[in-house]
Amino acid sequence: MSSQYFPRVRFLVRPATVIAAAVFLLSCGDRDPLSPRTGPESSPAASKTPVASGDARMMIRTPSAARGDREGDVLQLEAVLLKKNGKTLEKDKHIGWSSSDTAIATVDSTGLVTAQDTGDVAILVHYKDKAADTVSIEIVPVPVARVTLAGPDSISVDDSVTVVAAALDSVDQPLFGRTFVYASSAPAVASVSEGAEVIALTPGLTDFSATVEGKSGVKPMRIWPQPVASVTVEPAEVSVPQFHKVRFTASARDRRGKILTGRPVTWSSSEPAIFYIMANADTAAARDLGNAVVTASVEGKTATSDVTVTNPVEARALWVTRFEYTTASAVDFAKIATIMARAASANFNIVYFQVRTSGDALYFSDIEPCSPRMCGRLGGPRPAQDPLDVALTEGNRHGLQVHAWLNAYTGFISGGTTACNQFIASTPPNWLKAHPEWSVSTKNFSTGAITRQVDNCATTAEYMWVSPGVPEVRAQLAQVAADIASRYGPKGLKGIHLDRIRFPSNTVSYDPASQEAFRTATGAYPTSNAQAAWLDFRRGLVNQGVKEVFDNIRAVNPELVLSAAVFPAYKPRAGWAAQWSYTDLFQDPQAWAQGGYLDVEVAMNYPATAASASWTVKAYCSNTDWTCVLDDHIERIERQAGRQMYIGVGAIKGWTEIEKQINLAHDRTATGMSVYSFSQVDAIPNGWAMLAAGPFKYKAAIPAMAWKP
Repeated sequence: MSSQYFPRVRFLVRPATVIAAAVFLLSCGDRDPLSPRTGPESSPAASKTPVASGDARMMIRTPSAARGDREGDVLQLEAVLLKKNGKTLEKDKHIGWSSSDTAIATVDSTGLVTAQDTGDVAILVHYKDKAADTVSIEIVPVPVARVTLAGPDSISVDDSVTVVAAALDSVDQPLFGRTFVYASSAPAVASVSEGAEVIALTPGLTDFSATVEGKSGVKPMRIWPQPVASVTVEPAEVSVPQFHKVRFTASARDRRGKILTGRPVTWSSSEPAIFYIMANADTAAARDLGNAVVTASVEGKTATSDVTVTNPVEARALWVTRFEYTTASAVDFAKIATIMARAASANFNIVYFQVRTSGDALYFSDIEPCSPRMCGRLGGPRPAQDPLDVALTEGNRHGLQVHAWLNAYTGFISGGTTACNQFIASTPPNWLKAHPEWSVSTKNFSTGAITRQVDNCATTAEYMWVSPGVPEVRAQLAQVAADIASRYGPKGLKGIHLDRIRFPSNTVSYDPASQEAFRTATGAYPTSNAQAAWLDFRRGLVNQGVKEVFDNIRAVNPELVLSAAVFPAYKPRAGWAAQWSYTDLFQDPQAWAQGGYLDVEVAMNYPATAASASWTVKAYCSNTDWTCVLDDHIERIERQAGRQMYIGVGAIKGWTEIEKQINLAHDRTATGMSVYSFSQVDAIPNGWAMLAAGPFKYKAAIPAMAWKP
C-alpha cells in the first residue's frame, strides 16, 4: 500500500543509566497505524514519561488463518541515538530489537515489525544488550466496511442452495476468515444454517442476512412451488358400463418422485360423446359404447387413461299389473306374450308380474282361492294354463327375469257393488272373509268404540285391509311367498316383489291381536293414535312381516331376490307435502335394508294420476321433487344400508316425462329403475321404440348382489 497511510513517528527512549545519550524510535512502515503516538520528540524531560499502550496500531486481514497466512501489517521502526544536547549520534551497531510476544508480532534485526495475531505487544529496542525503550502496539483485524451476499434470486420448495457472504474493507477488498451469522426473515418459508445452506420449505418471500462485526448484507429470495416433472393417472385403463361414472386421480410428482399437492388438474376426453369429463372435475360419465382416452394435464405435463365403455349394468324393471293381462273374468294369455316381447324390444331386463291381489291367486295356488279375474269368480275353476307359467316361459324366451308381484296386506277389493258382492259370495272364502277379525280397525278414544273396516266394504276405497299385527296374516303371506318360490323357482322365477307391505294409514289397527300384543309388550293397551310406543310397535309389526317373508323364501332358495315397492317420501321434511312412509304408513324400508332382510327397495317415485304435476321440473329439494327423492333413496338404501334401490319412473305423463326421469337416473348412476307400467308405456306413441333408440339403447346386465350366494 502507499506510504501515505504511515506518517513518520518518533518515539523517545527512556534515559538509561548506562549511557549518556537518548534513542529516538522512528516508524516508517507501509501500513497506517490507526492511532500513532504523537508525544514530544526532543525534550529530555519528556523521555522520562512512560510510553502508553497503543503507541501504534497494526492490522491483519485474515485472523482465522494459520500463522504466516494472516496477511499482517508490517511496521518499520528505527532507533535514533541522541546526545544530551539533543544532537543525533551516528547509528550504532549495538542497537537490537525484541518482541514481548512473538505470537502477536515479530520484529527482525532491522526493526521491521510483522503482525502475527490480534492482541497487544511491546516491541523493545536494546542498546548494548540493555533495554532502551519500547513501543506498545495494538494489532486488530482490518475492519469490515460492508457485507455482500451472492446466490440465486429464487429456488423451489425442497431444494437447497448455499449463499456466499463476503466481507469487504473500505476499498471493497475482500476480507477472509470472518465468521458470519446467518438469518432468514421468514424461517417458515426458508431456513438457513450456520454454514449458509438455504433450504426452501414453502412458497413465499424471505430475506437472508449475513452479519459480521456489526455489518450486515441482505439478499431477497423467492421460494417457488416445486415444478411438476411427471404426472400419472389412476386408473391407467378402465372398462366401465354405460351410464356409470369413474373417478380418476392425477398425481403430480417433482423430479425426485415426491407427490405435489394442490396442483390444478385439467381433464379432457378424446371422445366426449362416448366418455365425458369436465375440465375441472375428476369424475367422468360413460355416455355411449366405445373407446376414449382421458388426459390429465398439470403445468404442461400430461398423463392418460384408456377407457372402454361397455354395455350398461342397471336394472330395468317393468311393472305389469293384473289389469294389463286379464279381463274382469279371464286371462289373456296372448297378451302375456305380447307384454314380454315388447318389454324385451325396449331392452327391459326385469318384469314384476302381479299374481296376488288380495288374498287370492292369479296363478295355480293350493293355498289361496283363484282370483275372479282368472277364474270368473273368487275360487272358480282354473283355466287350462297357469298365467305365471306362461309369463316365465315368455320371459325366459326373451331374456327377461320374472319376479312374482304380491300384494301383501290387502284383504279384498272394496268400494263398489261388484267387488263387495264377490267378497260376500266367494266360495271358498278368502282370508279376510274367513277371518273378519283380521281386518284392520279404528278406535274412537272418546267412546271406546272400535270399527272394523271389513264391515264397511261399500264405503271403503280401493281395498279392505288385513292387519300385519295378526300373526296368522304374516304367516300366510310368508307361506304364499315360499310356495311360489318353491314351485316356480325351478321354472326360472328370480324373485318375490312385495307391494302394499304396510298399514293403510296410521289410524289403524285396533284389532284384538294387535292390541293384545301391545299390552303384552308394554303392560297397557294403546292410549292414542299418536302414542310414541304404539307408533313404533305398529312399525315393528310391518318390519317383522317383511323379515318372515325373507326368511321363508331364503330357506327355499337363497338366490331369490326379495324386493318391495315403497312410498317415495320417507320421513317428514320441512316444506314438503307428502304421505310419509315412516310415520303415515309404518313402512320403514331403511330398517329392512339395514337389517339385511330386503335385497331391493323399489321407490314408487312417480305421479299417481294423469293430472299430477311433473316432479322433475321442480327446484331441487324445494318439495318432493323427483331428483331430490331419488338422491334421498340412494343415500339411505345404497350408501348407508348397502342394499340396492330401483327408482320408480312414471310413464303416465308421456314420453317427455319418462325420458327425463330415466336420464336423471342415469345422471345419478342409479342402480336401477322400475317403470310404471306396461299399459302406460304402451299408450305412448312409439314408446317402446323410443326407449330402445334412446335411454335404453343397449341391452343391460342386472347388477350383481354381493351378499347373495
